[in-house]
Amino acid sequence: MDIELKPELESRLQIIAAAQGLTVAQLAGRILTEHAQKLLKSQEEKEKAVEAMREFMRTNTATLDRASLGNPTLRELMHEGHKH
Repeated sequence: MDIELKPELESRLQIIAAAQGLTVAQLAGRILTEHAQKLLKSQEEKEKAVEAMREFMRTNTATLDRASLGNPTLRELMHEGHKH
């Protein structure tokens, strides 16, 4: 894989890599690996949250007491929650 970096970024990475006893490629590999792991974890957490919301909607839509709230739909309640 080839990655093109701006010269100033490459210079900074060379300084950091040298201080850690690494090549720029090794440092870049570590940085990309750590970032990718964070992105994957974040995506997994989002997927779990969405699935929990879907399960809530499946199990509670029929039993939600909407009459006392002016009879809004669950979707409207969720939309209202995003405003705050």
